[in-house]
Amino acid sequence: PLRRNRRRGDEGSLLDEPKAPPPLRRYPGLLAIPLAAVIVYTLAFSLGLRWHTNQVVWLIVTPAGFILLIVSLIKVWQAKPLSESAQTAKGQGA
Repeated sequence: PLRRNRRRGDEGSLLDEPKAPPPLRRYPGLLAIPLAAVIVYTLAFSLGLRWHTNQVVWLIVTPAGFILLIVSLIKVWQAKPLSESAQTAKGQGA
């Protein structure tokens, strides 16, 4: 699977060409994340709730990791190989 993924093409790096900064309309969503955390934890503290957050995080992250692993394997296995002309052109450039 790794060789097949490498043959799909060289798309370059995001570090090669700096992109424009994100539009300002995207920043409120980023600022809402810590604000939501502060609200949830303040509410939990005021109600006297004590959560074992490590277990909550584990219950969310572990299944999500397996799902993302399966999705990535499916995408790699279903990737179309490069045509032979593209492979030979790539081999000449190396």
